[in-house]
Amino acid sequence: MSNLSNTQLSENFREHEYACKCGCEFRSPSVKLTQSMQAIRSKAGVAIIITSGCRCTEHNAKYSSVRGLPANVGKGNPGDRTASAHTLGEAADFRISGKNRRQAYDFVCTMHKAGELPWVRFIYHLKDTADVVHIDTDAFKKRSTPYGGEL
Repeated sequence: MSNLSNTQLSENFREHEYACKCGCEFRSPSVKLTQSMQAIRSKAGVAIIITSGCRCTEHNAKYSSVRGLPANVGKGNPGDRTASAHTLGEAADFRISGKNRRQAYDFVCTMHKAGELPWVRFIYHLKDTADVVHIDTDAFKKRSTPYGGEL
């Protein structure tokens, strides 16, 4: 593991926690994402486990197709506005220790509605997982609501 992998990004998160799971070393979360994740961690007072942070274009295409999300396949060239927010370092999927996905989702939505997550644009929980929530700080996304429920 490189020295960069241990860089402290915020009080409770290190750079390696956001790294692409394919091993390519892509690990560049945006400041907005890092600050949002830290705000959630600080408010929750328990561990946050990032299950998917940054994704390179190749891993994102493989991940999306495996998950049955063909609309994301081939997207993800950093800098283009069709990119997955994960490929831009603008999204994270995570678990909040001790909370199921509905509790975690409600917790994050409550924070957002209270103005505690000003950079978060979209929130949803993944229906085929027990406890994973997704947040997205990509300002270019065009969805009608920040509270997406299940995907």
